[in-house]
Amino acid sequence: MDRRQRWQRPLLRIRRSENDVAACKAAAESRTHLGLTGHLVTITSAAENEFVFGLLPTAQYSVGAWIGLTDDEAFGGIESFSQANPQIDGWVWVTGEPLTFTDWGSFTNSIGQFVQEPNNSGNEDYVVLHAFSGPIEWNDAPAHHEPPFIVEYEAAPVPEPATLAMFGAGAIGFIGAALRRRKIR
Repeated sequence: MDRRQRWQRPLLRIRRSENDVAACKAAAESRTHLGLTGHLVTITSAAENEFVFGLLPTAQYSVGAWIGLTDDEAFGGIESFSQANPQIDGWVWVTGEPLTFTDWGSFTNSIGQFVQEPNNSGNEDYVVLHAFSGPIEWNDAPAHHEPPFIVEYEAAPVPEPATLAMFGAGAIGFIGAALRRRKIR
């Protein structure tokens, strides 16, 4: 299914924060909606980024919401701050999808220095989608930060028709061999 088509269906829900991002991740994965399983939202395009951000109530714009991107080793990531390209290298989606789009923010700090996210200020291994300084952007944040989280619900992948045909042919061959073996005895 084309990811754009997926966003045309109501498969996202915003939930209040839990104690930390691990609790939010666990809560998202324990949820189901109409038989679909949940996980922290993944974002693979600018259009999805805007759509997901549009789900946030205006009062949440500066606080943001957890998305399912992390460089935490406990979730399969590698500390990005020490990588050659810290905006890509080391980050993983909680679903295992490839990281094909990012929207890291930047700002000028209180002493006039330009700061590019992710900056790993204070062991920040998780990502929040927000509009703290105006535009929609991503920021790495520590686990104990408590914004709400966005749950994405999606069905398990459907096998391709060719896979089903091969499985069917194999099953018919197996049944035929079993029937022949029975007749021989």
